[in-house]
Amino acid sequence: MVCRNCGGMLLEDEISVNIKLIGRGEDGYFCIDCLSGVLKCHRKNIEDLIDRFRKAGCPMFPER
Repeated sequence: MVCRNCGGMLLEDEISVNIKLIGRGEDGYFCIDCLSGVLKCHRKNIEDLIDRFRKAGCPMFPER
């Protein structure tokens, strides 16, 4: 799957964070950089959220 904005290949965590923050009903998903632009936040904020979801045991973000 590719980013709907820049066309870059998406990682599983990027798809999962899109679903958590934007929802499943979207036409496509964004890479972290493009998602941070859409949400008007820093990339680090999204990375921190992914870590928080993973540490909380969210099954969408399995331990690596």
